[in-house]
Amino acid sequence: MVGPPFAGAGNVTTVYKYEFDDIGTVRARLGWLSSPNLLWYGTGGLAYGQTKLSTSAQCAACVVPFQNESTTETFSTHTSVGWTLGAGVEWKLTAVWSVKAEYLYAEVGSQNNTIVYTYGPFTSSLTSTAQREKDNIVRFGVNYRIF
Repeated sequence: MVGPPFAGAGNVTTVYKYEFDDIGTVRARLGWLSSPNLLWYGTGGLAYGQTKLSTSAQCAACVVPFQNESTTETFSTHTSVGWTLGAGVEWKLTAVWSVKAEYLYAEVGSQNNTIVYTYGPFTSSLTSTAQREKDNIVRFGVNYRIF
């Protein structure tokens, strides 16, 4: 993203990077057997995850101290808890083997970063980043029933 030009300095490029590194769920499922071997189900419950968000401002034409300020970049890691909902289908192949396909939507809140940087003796800027932490997940699996 390119910001507005600064007086005699050029454009500032703002770079955002977002990673949803880890996600886990604790869910219940409720289903309907459409045949003895085919289960359709809905699922929902608790979701938790870890995200990383970084924001930086870059300006090659800006005068010092802009390029050398530690406040022109920020990075945060956030672990949060939210909810998940989904649906799936499971097909029983044998008495102990089944295959399944599942869709989940998970949302675990939001994360914010703010940087303030100075260019020149009396001028500063603020860049704020907000990211909603959500994910769409499709899973395929093979199950082996122990009991």
